[in-house]
Amino acid sequence: MISRSGFTSQSFACTLLILLHLSSSGCATQGISNVHHRLNVPQKIESERMLDKSYPKVWDDLVEKFSDRFYVINDMDKDLKKIQVSFQSSHPEYYVDCGETTRTYRHEGDIETHVYNDAESVSYRVADEKRQHPYLSSYKFIKRNTYLEGNSVVYIKINNNKTFISINTIYKLYIEVTGQSYAKPSNGNPFMTEKLPSITEVLLFETNSPTTHTFDDGEKITCSSKGKLEREILYFPKY
Repeated sequence: MISRSGFTSQSFACTLLILLHLSSSGCATQGISNVHHRLNVPQKIESERMLDKSYPKVWDDLVEKFSDRFYVINDMDKDLKKIQVSFQSSHPEYYVDCGETTRTYRHEGDIETHVYNDAESVSYRVADEKRQHPYLSSYKFIKRNTYLEGNSVVYIKINNNKTFISINTIYKLYIEVTGQSYAKPSNGNPFMTEKLPSITEVLLFETNSPTTHTFDDGEKITCSSKGKLEREILYFPKY
């Protein structure tokens, strides 16, 4: 998700000194990268449930389950029949779907393939479009860290002696991308030439309101709830 060209002028000057020792090793083969994105197609998420159970029992079940799980109860009002909770996760891919990416890096017979949900953390290599010098191949090592925060509001209502539960969750997905540029001689070990600036994107979406985000390099992803968290909460109350 980072699109930047190779060396700074200072790092390239340092590299020229190294090249004096590499001229006898021959030209380096530049790597090749391929990427394919499968866009997420959001599905309708179940967000309401009806129970043949009294309101006090449903309320007690919800409060008990929220207290036992990783949720933080931020606000609850039994008269208003509303509970508000928040949560955090270092594995957003368990709860949200942002599509799937397949990345392949090929270099001198070696192949690296990474297939991942665009909501999860991953590290990979990306070949530069052009090598900086005939004696060096160049690539970027990218580290993509993701983190999820959420805020769920649960409403309870009574109608014709039936108890209804409804939920809406606001998701906040953080995507932080860091990286380094590397150069590698044909017969030597790679060395770092530049540290890339960190970039953080924040995506907001709700239970049945997905979002489409466009990154600086033109890549688009659509993020939506998987419905896992909503189903879990809706079925906290026992039959």
